[in-house]
Amino acid sequence: MDDILSRFSINCHSSIRYAGAMTVWFDPFRVADAPCDADVIFVTHDHYDHFSPEDIRRVMKPDAVLVLPETCVAAALRAGFASAQLLPVRPGEAYTVKDLPFTAVPAYNLGKPFHPRGNRWVGYVVTLEGRRVYVAGDTDDTPDARSVSCDVAFLPVGGTYTMTAAQAAGLAAALRPQIAVPTHYGCIVGERTDGAAFAAALPQCKLPVCYNGDVTTPEALHALEAEFPQLSGIMVGRGLIADPALFRRARGGAPASREELRGYCDDLYHGYTEAFGAASCAVSRMKAHWFYLIHRFEGADPLEKPLRKAREGWEYETVVNQIFTRQLKYSSLRF
Repeated sequence: MDDILSRFSINCHSSIRYAGAMTVWFDPFRVADAPCDADVIFVTHDHYDHFSPEDIRRVMKPDAVLVLPETCVAAALRAGFASAQLLPVRPGEAYTVKDLPFTAVPAYNLGKPFHPRGNRWVGYVVTLEGRRVYVAGDTDDTPDARSVSCDVAFLPVGGTYTMTAAQAAGLAAALRPQIAVPTHYGCIVGERTDGAAFAAALPQCKLPVCYNGDVTTPEALHALEAEFPQLSGIMVGRGLIADPALFRRARGGAPASREELRGYCDDLYHGYTEAFGAASCAVSRMKAHWFYLIHRFEGADPLEKPLRKAREGWEYETVVNQIFTRQLKYSSLRF
């Protein structure tokens, strides 16, 4: 099960990306750059932090399909999306998109006004690599949520608009997935500690838990392992992008040197170019890495804007060469 989890990343909040045989996004929000890699985009409802037209455009391929509740179609059309790009869905019904089977699960509040059942908003159970992955959307612990059968569950834990961490743990205990991952906290609503509260409440349900949060240093990684030895995994995507030597440092090894980082970036850039057949495609992916990496170079702020605006390979290469050749103080420990 850990193998499929390695292909998931959480940008922030409920913005989830799966990169397997195809790339699937759920509620893209605050996307660092324009990867334009999404084959399918699932939107759970039309609140701004779940239906963000500018972020959807950053991730979608020209032939991507945007899956969304039928009650959100009007908002999508107003935002400029073509009806041919949309797949409207109804709660409780099953569909297939680009050979991916999925079911739309009702998502709503109990005793709170933020997500009325009458709005017919949804979460999704999508079959990926033969596993049923439940992305719950903004929901409480409802009878509809408890009726889901899944192998992996991404559950909101931030409280206020959704479940609290303890309530989400109760839902996870009822669902009994092989892995449960907390979302919807530490960004718009909820505290960063909500993820830990979720994990702390889970011993009662006897299922594997994966930690999702900003783990950017060996000290933070070791502290999590010591505090929650029952964790089945720790998601460290952002930490590894910002520090490719994070695991080596965690094992007592040396930090990445400037030369190693240059080699890593060059190899990754050329690998992307070969894989996608065009430097411009590689540039969009590398900029997502540099969103985190550039902050390790003191005084590189003036180069951040031209790097963000780069579209062609030569533009990207020029800026990156300046980052590495200027006498900028590099810190392997800075985040």
